[in-house]
Amino acid sequence: MKGDGLPCSITTITKYIGYFEEAYAIDTLKRYSPKAKRELEYYLKVYDEDVAFNSIRVLNNRYDLTHNFENVVYNKLIYMGYGLQVFQDASHEIDFIANKGNKQYYIQVAYSVAEE
Repeated sequence: MKGDGLPCSITTITKYIGYFEEAYAIDTLKRYSPKAKRELEYYLKVYDEDVAFNSIRVLNNRYDLTHNFENVVYNKLIYMGYGLQVFQDASHEIDFIANKGNKQYYIQVAYSVAEE
């Protein structure tokens, strides 16, 4: 929002995210930091409850297929009962750490491996 010249505080953003979560429009996932050895409180990744929300406002008729695919995988893992986190260290991110029972999976989602 600051990039668009709109003043906004972190408190306001947190409120709006909470409102969208209460309306079941989005869901948030906390990032896990191996350096801090815990989930980070304010670094969230946002997923749509309905993947159609990803296509409502598209700039230049370009859809982010990788983000849409990642959102579909997120919804499926939640439906299957996995506990999820995003793994992030200084230079890398793994889309999901999926936990269920005593098993843990690291999942990286990509629509294509032709891109970095």
